[in-house]
Amino acid sequence: MEMDYQRIKQQFPQRWQQAEAAINHADPVGLVHAGAKDAYDQEVAAIVMRMGAVFSDAALAKLIQSVFVAKFGEVGDAEVYENIALRISESR
Repeated sequence: MEMDYQRIKQQFPQRWQQAEAAINHADPVGLVHAGAKDAYDQEVAAIVMRMGAVFSDAALAKLIQSVFVAKFGEVGDAEVYENIALRISESR
């Protein structure tokens, strides 16, 4: 089942913006740097849909890492995902 990214963006605009900005900044797979438009929409959507159930930076980092590992395999180390989580938390 494919996610409806536009619906998720509209339903959670602040969460979407926070997650998208942090992930694009870190660019853990190099897709943004390669010029891919909306490179991480699938991952952002999966994260945004579950962010409400996450109450710590460590748990958010684990969520982000699990989404990326499921899609791309082992990409980057835990610090990459911890930094993404911190960037999201700082923008809340």
